Amino acid sequence: MSRSPSEESTASWDPKRLPAAMNGFALGMAGLAAVLLNLGDLPSSRGFAKELFSCPAGFCVIVAIVEQFLFFVKLVACSRKKRCQMLETAKGLAGQTWHTTIPLITTTSHRLWGGSAASVIVAQVIVHMGAVAQLVVGFAFLRRAFKDGLSPEPVWFPALVTVGQAAMSGSTLRIHPGIVAASVWTGIVVCVILIPWVTYRVSVSSKVAPSATVALVSAPASFMTVSIIAARMSDAKPLVGPKAIVHAFLATELLSLLITSLLIIPRFPRLRDDFFSFSFGTVTFPAASTANATICYVAGVWPNPVLETVAVCIAVVTIVTVLGLNVAMAVALSRDLSAKPDITVDIEVGSVECEAAQVQTIRPTNTNATARSNAQGKEEKARIPRRAASSVSTNARDDRQFVNGNGGTEGRISASLDLSSVSKL
Repeated sequence: MSRSPSEESTASWDPKRLPAAMNGFALGMAGLAAVLLNLGDLPSSRGFAKELFSCPAGFCVIVAIVEQFLFFVKLVACSRKKRCQMLETAKGLAGQTWHTTIPLITTTSHRLWGGSAASVIVAQVIVHMGAVAQLVVGFAFLRRAFKDGLSPEPVWFPALVTVGQAAMSGSTLRIHPGIVAASVWTGIVVCVILIPWVTYRVSVSSKVAPSATVALVSAPASFMTVSIIAARMSDAKPLVGPKAIVHAFLATELLSLLITSLLIIPRFPRLRDDFFSFSFGTVTFPAASTANATICYVAGVWPNPVLETVAVCIAVVTIVTVLGLNVAMAVALSRDLSAKPDITVDIEVGSVECEAAQVQTIRPTNTNATARSNAQGKEEKARIPRRAASSVSTNARDDRQFVNGNGGTEGRISASLDLSSVSKL
């Protein structure tokens, strides 16, 4: 066993405890704000007061701003090692969705509250900067993914398909038609390449996107459906192709939603065991994107009573899902921040033999540990016996994530250790 050279007291409000998944929740809430505003554009909603939709949308925008701010706090306050994981690994770069969240918040805020000509210029600058940041992050992600040998899977979508965000702001903020068209066609090419590839991989193996990230399968087609519809409402309409492209992407979106629902079945035990973990933030934006695509299609392309009913039903499910997951996140975050550990310590255990299993690696941070178990046969709860180190008081509990010796389910082991009496192992 090796102890970290630095053991420091950690306050319960330490920003290091904030989850990196705050980015995903912020994007989901920004998308939900757009859902609520778009609901007000449906033919059946025009008899209702606008405040019925604008006030909840404004609340969602504020929550999204707070969550995005907390993500940046986490990015600044976390350790150098964690920051490298967030900014230099392929999956870490895939989670950098701020370049989509901030322009989306800007566009939705303009729809809600309007503003002067100066504020429009500021909003346009933010959207253009977001488009440039998207390209930079996208190229960095591809470079890292090829270097790491990361085959296409659902996490590729937020890193690449969100290039269509500039098109979403086209009609609202008068973005240059050339930029809108480039945004649309780049997104279309990415979707044509990735959607069949990723869908095939997640369909043939439940080890690809084994948990909540499977929801991202439904995101790209719906995201691009909204982008194309918004582009057709702007000055870029002649540059984004015929209306048939919109029909094709909506059909792809509904098919992707069906496929995602089927993919959840073999992954349901894992999803049930992991609930609630912060990885469920990846569910929020695909849900909001699907609702937005269906609503925009009915409101701006093909008004149809049957499809409008479907759109409203999807929107209601989306509202409940996104708000419910945000409440669960707030509860979990409050619980984590209210804990008051005495020390923060990183330790590594080379191999500890137990009666139930052999724990190969433990790396706890803030009393949380991750371990891999080589248990014989089925999953078992791994406990470190007190006799492993008579001078150490240990207590470990199974937290539903470890890998058994036969390649079974991944999971976590949370451990609480009292190292006050450590002398030597």
